[in-house]
Amino acid sequence: MNNTVAQIASGFTIEGILGPAVKGYLARRDNLRGMFIFSLGALIVGTALAILFYIGETFYLMPISLIAFGLGAALLGLNIRAQVLGRTTLQALVLYRDGFAYQCNGRIDTCSWLEVASIISREEVDVTENHRYTAYLYTLIKTNGERIDLEANQFAEIVEIIGRIKQNAYATLMPPLRDRYKSGQSVSFGPVTISQRSGIQIHGKPFAWSNVFDIKVEKGRLVITTHDNHFVNVRACMIPNIELLCQLVGVDLGSIDLAYS
Repeated sequence: MNNTVAQIASGFTIEGILGPAVKGYLARRDNLRGMFIFSLGALIVGTALAILFYIGETFYLMPISLIAFGLGAALLGLNIRAQVLGRTTLQALVLYRDGFAYQCNGRIDTCSWLEVASIISREEVDVTENHRYTAYLYTLIKTNGERIDLEANQFAEIVEIIGRIKQNAYATLMPPLRDRYKSGQSVSFGPVTISQRSGIQIHGKPFAWSNVFDIKVEKGRLVITTHDNHFVNVRACMIPNIELLCQLVGVDLGSIDLAYS
């Protein structure tokens, strides 16, 4: 285990609050040093070619020098941006029995499962001719309003991390939601509100259960099909705790597709 992760995991105070550590994860930096060296080299080559062009008036060197210089400048800018973002995002995360701890800007904070109010899932698929890439971004909103962003650019194990967090957080969130729903009260999930008595609303537009033919989550959208063959949909990333909504209305969790394309 990395020293940073081990330092968090072995903290006596944290274990006293969240119980024993389960697993730690270290944020990746995507080889920023190599990127910096390459971009700096491109800048040097571009500058050298520009000097040769100026001295010898070798005109074919001009476009080459401009390309090298521009590439180096662009990569250097991206490198600096990545370095800055690296200091403002999570550097490490450790899962515990009763919550998780995370390091951000050199500070260690904790979040128990009871403090997780909602989880927003944003998964987007980018498909090219020879490549398919899925971007994962999850936002945890704590009961005090604090937001914690987790994304694949930070953690290679993002799917494993969010799966463990959802499993534990949803276990505490589901019972009171189920009780409210079964008692006939309305339960809201962002733009979607459900009631066992009156039906489902999307952005305030009501649909009685008797008129709902099918509910599913596909290609990153919650889709409602009515018996008269009308379709209403909303982006899944706008619906907090969408898996809990699906459980309450009887959608098979194994069938949901959160990846928007």
